[in-house]
Amino acid sequence: MFKNQILVIFRNMKRQKIHFLIMLTGLAAGLSVSFFCTLFVVHELRYDGHHDKGDRIYRMITRKKDGGYKGMSPVVLKEALEVEFPEIEAVAQISQNTGQCVLRVDGRMVRETSEVYADPEIFSLFNLPLLHGDAANCLSQPVSLVISERMARRYFPSENPMNRPLDIRIGEQFRTFTVTGVLKPVSRGTFLDPDILLPKQVMMSAAESEFIKDWSGSNPQTFVLLRPHASEAAFREKLPSFSETCQAKGYQGIFELQPFGDMHLRSGDIWGNMGETGNISTNLVFAAIGLLILGMGCINYINLSTAQSVKRVTEIGIRKVIGAGQYQIRIQYLTESMVMTLMVLPFALGLLELFLPFGNRFVHRQMDVRILHDFTFMACIVGLTLLVGFISGSYNAFYVGRMEAVDVFRSGACIRSSKSLFRKGLLILQFSIFCVLIICSLTMVRQMRYIQHKKLGYNKEQLVSINFPVNPADARIATFKNEIMNLAGIENVSVTSFVPPAMGNWLGTEIPDPQNPDKNLHLSYVMSDLDYLETVGLGIQNGRNYSDAMKDMSNSRLVLNETAVRLLNIDSPVGSKITMWSGEWEVIGVIQDFHTHSLHSMIPALFFFSTDQLNHPFFTQFLCYYAIRLRPGQIPETLRAVRQVWERLFPDAYFDVHFADDEFGRIHRDDRHLSQLLLIFTVTAVLINCMGLFGLISMTSQSRLREIGIRKTLGASTFQIFSLLTREYLLGLAVSIVIAVPAAVYIMGKWLQQFAYQAPIGWPVYGIAAGLAVVITLVTLSGQAVKATRSNPVESLRYE
Repeated sequence: MFKNQILVIFRNMKRQKIHFLIMLTGLAAGLSVSFFCTLFVVHELRYDGHHDKGDRIYRMITRKKDGGYKGMSPVVLKEALEVEFPEIEAVAQISQNTGQCVLRVDGRMVRETSEVYADPEIFSLFNLPLLHGDAANCLSQPVSLVISERMARRYFPSENPMNRPLDIRIGEQFRTFTVTGVLKPVSRGTFLDPDILLPKQVMMSAAESEFIKDWSGSNPQTFVLLRPHASEAAFREKLPSFSETCQAKGYQGIFELQPFGDMHLRSGDIWGNMGETGNISTNLVFAAIGLLILGMGCINYINLSTAQSVKRVTEIGIRKVIGAGQYQIRIQYLTESMVMTLMVLPFALGLLELFLPFGNRFVHRQMDVRILHDFTFMACIVGLTLLVGFISGSYNAFYVGRMEAVDVFRSGACIRSSKSLFRKGLLILQFSIFCVLIICSLTMVRQMRYIQHKKLGYNKEQLVSINFPVNPADARIATFKNEIMNLAGIENVSVTSFVPPAMGNWLGTEIPDPQNPDKNLHLSYVMSDLDYLETVGLGIQNGRNYSDAMKDMSNSRLVLNETAVRLLNIDSPVGSKITMWSGEWEVIGVIQDFHTHSLHSMIPALFFFSTDQLNHPFFTQFLCYYAIRLRPGQIPETLRAVRQVWERLFPDAYFDVHFADDEFGRIHRDDRHLSQLLLIFTVTAVLINCMGLFGLISMTSQSRLREIGIRKTLGASTFQIFSLLTREYLLGLAVSIVIAVPAAVYIMGKWLQQFAYQAPIGWPVYGIAAGLAVVITLVTLSGQAVKATRSNPVESLRYE
């Protein structure tokens, strides 16, 4: 029986090659997109799931006074936790130095991307398997070094890396470390996948001892491992009183626990995370996109198969007459549908493999398809494929299968009518998905263009930054600035604590509210030399800039931005006094607002104070960057000249230049890539929609050839015939647009909420989307419809 069903399937496919090809291609495209989305969701849900003790690991986070959270904590917290909480089995602190790890190899300097400092207890908490070395002792000595397998292959390609020396820059000097372990590569997503792993005491020796002992400082992430039978609730209950004890020692904030399993997907509102973080909303978006596009593939299949079932009325009737029951008819349809989807599966997986490298770049993940080794993913895709097959064939199976043989032979029109109504509903649903994706894509593209072209309040073109290689009190800091200022390609240079966007130390303080002394206001601030505003390109709106002749630092003078003026509610800011840091500061100027970070956040209330005393102890704590304004035209030559000065003054420092426009693009990289990925998915949906429409209109025109012939014989025009064939689809599209617009407005409204500054999204976007949908639909329908209108009525009516 099963063999007979398979033969029937292939005979039907042979008779209707084009329509089956359309059905299979639509299913393959829908399945491949849904597989990618499934792979992403599974990857995110399984993130860091390979740690055996993950259910007992917690991260210490801090709830700040302003209600926000941070993931970093003081170094002294580890000892305090070990003393105060017997529920804790082990504590490990981890610090990450991303993008600033410099090695010296064969006399040349090389930068690595991931340098981590950690306690030896890290191996007790997390699964960090070693290819070489002993986990119990590999971080026991101050000169210990654990490297990744990738680094071992790069720097020791033909020899055993164990006990080999490697020079790493710590602070201002290179120190020699000995390789005591090599990490195995991690196959799953994890927050902890370092290239270089050093003992935490190396970081502590590089920092000042007072900072290490100070409760007001915060740098590492602190993880605790509870004992097997310890109560998490009891531990949480003790944290408020423990936080009060820490506050008495100078700590600002309240300690809370975050389960390790929540760290990846539920840390979006926590400042200072390690590694890449995800969020539940992104998972839901990917799941929704996968279901929608897969739904379009299923709708194509159902529409085309129900349209074909009218031609199979005689087959069903004969099967009924010779004794086939409802059960056998249903099995026939469901088997046909599932066999076809299983036939599509290898093709869909092939498309997934082709797309995966591009998809990984868009979502910043390293996902791969390991069908034979990953049971979870294999189960997901096979189950999803069979479910698609069942859903796609269920309508025909349960509707046609229950009809009596007499009704089938007598009333083919009844089948056509009911199925037409059903197909109209599916067609409207497919059009609605199609229109929603178009509107969402256009909205995202518009927002990205808005971000790209929005005036930021400063000139990011030809603005570069370089991190200090030595302590700011070093005389070479000023010497470097003075020497490169004499280069023809340099317009201006400033020594500062912050370079937009988001480069350097972001500083803040609390000051009394002039309108309410019982309330404090939070202000951010930037410290620099006297050339900062001119170098960055910030315009003075009112008052004046800093001046060396006015001795501004000694007279405690400030420059505010417009947001700070509004926050302080000062009518005439220039000349007014602000109480801060146990003294009064005079406002000498107001600058225009500018975006310090991304467009996700509001412009902060900000003030500036500058000095020519770069070796002042207060400044040397925070100054960390050169801001350099280049002249256009000879940028490569100018940077080569700057590098020569750098290598002469700082021979042991890595020359690392950051362009402000590149950094701004990097900050919005995820948003841009998400919009590009949605655009790819939308194009896929358009292709699926077009294939389905092409199949439907070709089947409709074939089934109505006699009707078209009669109408043409009676004088119907080409336009009237064209309208007859396409009217149903255009009306369905019109209804879909009415449904899609409010749905897309709601979805994009939620997405745009993450941006503090949004592009104006109005009716023009919806009008363009509707116009695109109409044009795409008409172009798809036109070929077959025009072909039908030009057919010779004699051919269709010859035997009537």
